[in-house]
Amino acid sequence: MPNSLRIVFMGTPDFAVASLHRLLGAGCQVVAVVTAPTALLDVGCS
Repeated sequence: MPNSLRIVFMGTPDFAVASLHRLLGAGCQVVAVVTAPTALLDVGCS
């Protein structure tokens, strides 16, 4: 991959970590990382 490639990376954290590490290791310029916020669980609240 060319080093001039600028990337906005979007992914689910558990699934996307390996891909993000590969991009960074290849010298790609990751300019932003976007993930979904942690979901709040409604456990026992009424």
